[in-house]
Amino acid sequence: MKITDVKVNPYEKKALRGFASITIDDEFVVTGLRILSGKKGLFVSMPSQEGRDGEYYDTSFPLNKETRDYISNEVLAAYEALDLEEEEDPAPRKRAATRKR
Repeated sequence: MKITDVKVNPYEKKALRGFASITIDDEFVVTGLRILSGKKGLFVSMPSQEGRDGEYYDTSFPLNKETRDYISNEVLAAYEALDLEEEEDPAPRKRAATRKR
């Protein structure tokens, strides 16, 4: 599996820093990933949906730690690249960052 595209839409509200989507092998898209700020720094949350019991459950997720780390690293790298672009051009941006692989 190879992530071939990452799109990040910044959105700051409380701990939420943005939304992301990834394209896998130029054939499959996963949307609804969230970039969150926690006590240990930024992390990526998988897409989820509220269940009948009011709890949230992931609707798509990696089956092992290596894949989770790979997805997180790619999404966070795209998010950080967006921050670097904004530092170079301080004008506010409302568009998404795209990182093709």
